[in-house]
Amino acid sequence: MRLLRPRSWPLAVRVPAAAALLVALAGAVASWSVLASLARVQERHLREAVDARIATLAPSLHTGVVRLDIWQLFEALDGLVREPAGLPVRFAAVLDATGRVLAASDPRRAPTLAPPAPGLAARIARAGAGPVFDDAEAEALVLLPVGEGGARLYAEIDVAALLAERRRAFLLLIAANSAFVLLVAALAWLLVRRMLVPLDRLAAAFAEVERTGSTDVPAPRP
Repeated sequence: MRLLRPRSWPLAVRVPAAAALLVALAGAVASWSVLASLARVQERHLREAVDARIATLAPSLHTGVVRLDIWQLFEALDGLVREPAGLPVRFAAVLDATGRVLAASDPRRAPTLAPPAPGLAARIARAGAGPVFDDAEAEALVLLPVGEGGARLYAEIDVAALLAERRRAFLLLIAANSAFVLLVAALAWLLVRRMLVPLDRLAAAFAEVERTGSTDVPAPRP
């Protein structure tokens, strides 16, 4: 139980441990900041890529919605999914102003001219604040307006590569912080040991006086 009470530890242990703890806490805060910044950058780049890709489909989507041309919408969504152009879309659907599915890249999952199933409807609702990263499914949920009539485009984008980049950054930060903590602890231990050498010599001198009963304190050996 004594090991659980830091006040009972020797000074040569307490100081390095305190220094290592402070560095570890600072490293954790810095790592969290870096990862949060990386996530924001990834989300911004993803949104820019989505906007650029959708811009090329906007005329076809808008015309299909206005004319209620289901086949034109199917063709636009098929091109979006089959030709990723740097944006790997797993699933996409066009919804009208009432939330009804006009067309989807997978009609079995989202039948035409029908409201989305409850599970899909919940994902569409989440995407309203998008892009929303779903780490469990390694995808981002995006919901964008199509024209001015209230129609929207819902898309599920594969973000496995982005999440892998986050994991690599996390592991790199952990390794760097661990190495720095060990370095600081080692330097603190060496410094404290060096500072305690004169005290150890003085204690040895007084122990010698106590043992011999002499009143002369011998000079500490260098």
